[in-house]
Amino acid sequence: MEKVKIIAEVGLKHNGSLKKALKLVAEAKKAEADYVKFQIFKAHNVVTEEACKANYQKSDFKDKETQYQMIKKFELSFDKLKIIKKECLKY
Repeated sequence: MEKVKIIAEVGLKHNGSLKKALKLVAEAKKAEADYVKFQIFKAHNVVTEEACKANYQKSDFKDKETQYQMIKKFELSFDKLKIIKKECLKY
């Protein structure tokens, strides 16, 4: 019988931070996950720069940040992804 594979869903919990992403990889390994999954995107491919945030995304009524500005902060650059991959391959 084949072993069940466990995938740790990181998604956007790294908040665009390499340090946090690497910590989440380490935590996934401690939890005995076989794989770790990130959401990878470029903000300009997902939303227009003028798009307003949805009501549930606004922290208060004075929130002037656009949806583009908000999700842009969650991008991981190609260089950061290479570092994350290198770290994952150590396990």
